[in-house]
Amino acid sequence: MASSMIFAQNSEIKYDLSKSESLIKWMTKDANSEYSGSMKLKSGFITMNEKEVVSAVVYVDTKSIKCGKCGDQNQAQKLIEFIKSSVFLNAGNMDYAVFKMYESKVLGKSKDGNYLIKGNLTIIAYSNEVSFPVFIEVKKGKLTAEGNFSINRDLWNLKNPEEKEEERVHSMESKVVLSFTLKSE
Repeated sequence: MASSMIFAQNSEIKYDLSKSESLIKWMTKDANSEYSGSMKLKSGFITMNEKEVVSAVVYVDTKSIKCGKCGDQNQAQKLIEFIKSSVFLNAGNMDYAVFKMYESKVLGKSKDGNYLIKGNLTIIAYSNEVSFPVFIEVKKGKLTAEGNFSINRDLWNLKNPEEKEEERVHSMESKVVLSFTLKSE
């Protein structure tokens, strides 16, 4: 069994992330409802030294997207099919989204997190900067990172699902909230 920690130069420790223990959740709304679900981690790592987060790369498995709260079973299935389709995530051609950190800053006593992370989030062929606070803790050689942030999916060219029902058009907000718990192996 491979070790989940790899010692690098200058007392850096690389923590490989566990696919089975990590989870990414999503939530969005329309005028009448809230929609939420989850996705699985495909792979990733977080490298730290004594003072800061040195690097982080997280791959999310877009084929694993699930609906937890998306209407009845038929509505949920239609929404998932749409999300995986070529007009949204295009999961058939690119089965992952990736976040690559390029900067971190230690936060003081913040209720939102102990680090501020900046990086690029790439979905399909679109890459945009995201910045968010995160709580990162290492206990007994295991790393846990928890946080949440919102994105405007229009910036990634993710089309709005529209459905006509009794002459009214329902469409989801552009804001999507992503929350995550990442744990090392």
